[in-house]
Parts: sequence; C-alpha cells; structure tokens
Amino acid sequence: MWMEIASSHPKVLEDPAPGWFPYCAAYDYYIYVGLRAWSRTDDYWSIYIDLLKAVQKGLEERNIELAAPMQNIKIERDLGAP
Repeated sequence: MWMEIASSHPKVLEDPAPGWFPYCAAYDYYIYVGLRAWSRTDDYWSIYIDLLKAVQKGLEERNIELAAPMQNIKIERDLGAP
C-alpha cells in the first residue's frame, strides 16, 4: 500500500524510487515503518502532507486500526478525610 501511494503521487520522483523500511527497535505496541519518497525541495511539505493523508485513508479503507497503548487509572477518594 505504501509503495502504491508514493509511486502514484505525481510530484514524487521516480529516480530514486520510493521505498519503505522497518525500523529495528523494541516497541511495546507498534511497529515503526518508514516511507521514503524523493521530491523537489519546493514540493516537499505538500507531498509530505498528501502522503500522510493517503496512508491514513488507505489504512481506513482496509480496516486496519492503529494500535494505541491503554492505561487504566483508578482514583480512590478517602471520604473520611477533611
């Protein structure tokens, strides 16, 4: 999916070609994947935002949910304290 999105953007350069890579790290609840796509300097930020939106849309269309850490917080109140 990442490669299709990057390759189909009209302002992403073909050479060097887009690529993806997993970062090697021990995370508790996710896998970090990077997407590399080259562009002209003037186009960088607009392409960056376009690709982020397209990846989010692609994940939603494929019903892929992003993991998020869960925390339970319990608050106890001592009703006898002033």
